[in-house]
Amino acid sequence: PAGRAALHWAADLARARGMGLSLVRTVGLPSLLRAEGLVEQLAYTIDPGALKDWAEEDLAELAAEVRAAADAPLPITWHTASGRGGPRLVDAAGAASLLVVGV
Repeated sequence: PAGRAALHWAADLARARGMGLSLVRTVGLPSLLRAEGLVEQLAYTIDPGALKDWAEEDLAELAAEVRAAADAPLPITWHTASGRGGPRLVDAAGAASLLVVGV
């Protein structure tokens, strides 16, 4: 819920400033320490591309949710990046005016 609230706040801010919104999700070998990690590990073992596909689908759904909640158009792009989250987000934020991180 907090991540979604941050996303909608960022979308409202981008819209007010006449800017676009870029959604980025990092994917990599899943952590077995998380509750869903075991299922993700199995999926990753069977098909390493599955996690990236799931992430892309989730980002597309989030973009649709943000567009549906808006009263004005907002350009939204999204992509997944492989690897550790911190460095990938720094890369993605290089040309950004603002970086909002949701969990």
